[in-house]
Amino acid sequence: MSFLSSAASTTGSQSPSSFVFPHSRNVVVMNNKASAPASSPSAWPTSPTIRPSSAGDGTVLSDLSVSALSGIKDISLDATPEPKTPPQTITSPAAPSIKTPSLSTSSSGSASDYSDQPAPDSDLVAADDATAATAAASPEKQPPSSTELVVQVTDASTLYAGKKTINWFTILEDMGEGAYGQVKLAQYKPPRDEKVVLKYVTKKRILVETWIRDRTLGTIPLEIHVLKFLQQYPHRNVVDMLDFFEDETNYYIEMSPHGIPGMDLFDYVELRANMDEAECRSIFFQVASAVRHLHQVGVVHRDIKDENIILDSDGNIKLIDFGSAAYIKSGPFTVFVGTIDYAAPEVLRGQMYSGKEQDVWAAGILLYTIIYKENPFYDSAEIMSGDLRMPYVMSEESVSLIRRMLNRNIAARPTMEDVLNDPWLKGCGDTSDPISAPDATKGR
Repeated sequence: MSFLSSAASTTGSQSPSSFVFPHSRNVVVMNNKASAPASSPSAWPTSPTIRPSSAGDGTVLSDLSVSALSGIKDISLDATPEPKTPPQTITSPAAPSIKTPSLSTSSSGSASDYSDQPAPDSDLVAADDATAATAAASPEKQPPSSTELVVQVTDASTLYAGKKTINWFTILEDMGEGAYGQVKLAQYKPPRDEKVVLKYVTKKRILVETWIRDRTLGTIPLEIHVLKFLQQYPHRNVVDMLDFFEDETNYYIEMSPHGIPGMDLFDYVELRANMDEAECRSIFFQVASAVRHLHQVGVVHRDIKDENIILDSDGNIKLIDFGSAAYIKSGPFTVFVGTIDYAAPEVLRGQMYSGKEQDVWAAGILLYTIIYKENPFYDSAEIMSGDLRMPYVMSEESVSLIRRMLNRNIAARPTMEDVLNDPWLKGCGDTSDPISAPDATKGR
């Protein structure tokens, strides 16, 4: 895929008209106040000012934390085995009779359940002792004793007792890593064996604006709060959070894997050089359905891009990474946290924005990259005023939809509901939402 790879100059000042996107596309616009790490170019455009960032990350002003789980009691098992009685060896051939259980089916334990049996012959006892000694000296692994089994069960029970920690999991592989977090494929340790995806969110790097206080959950990152809210309104194309927990360093977001292994849309488009129109339509329809659902329940994603779309082997997609997400009723917004080459022109101009229209613009950029394998604009100046180039016409309907979504006039830009009802997507799938969505004001 031919994406923007030119870096900004490291010397001198630049204006938006000459700024070229760096290849790393994660940036944040912060109230037009300059703030650039040492690793970033020394000069960024003066209006609006941007700095490299990962969605939803930054510098935290206070170390806030809250227990993700409560009410779980410690569990302890008494694993102390009963003392063993040393075996008795009968050494006399004329030993008296001993009591042994008879074949009686009675369970009363009375004297009638036993019969007098002769003591074993001394030669047989000696043979049994020799066999036992040989077995003890054998290097072959013996079956675990009852005491060993009790210890094994106790260890497993102790592992999953109390507050969930990262020690409950075995890390299988790294799935991705950004400047401010990691994503790993993990598996619960035995006796559990479920595979999950764990997203590490480093507390020190969470922007102070993205903490939120909840009466039940306490003070937590907005990303986790939104994912917890979305558990009430699941959607087949939106990632589902199973749980979250924390330690002194990180929050951990536990999610179901989507395809093992899954592939993000960026890599998929690179590999699929000749995607036909039907496949492009199918992928984009699922993305549009997911974004429309978020808007219906009062959430904006604010970082729609190919790297945040995961496909399984059947072509089903999930929209992931809610590090930039917000509740619609919290807007209008003055801070842009997302990816700059998917940013709408009004955001680059430093204007306040509501979020939904900007999700539509980003989805339009995504549709263009799915069809043409490249970004429609090469720098911020082109986003704000450049012509929209079409390398070729896949179909008149697809071109028309892209132009509608990339309309710089916010009032004329379609909603996601309009997008799903566009002629190009007609008949592609069920446009009704699978969940009875609440009014947008339901979002916090």
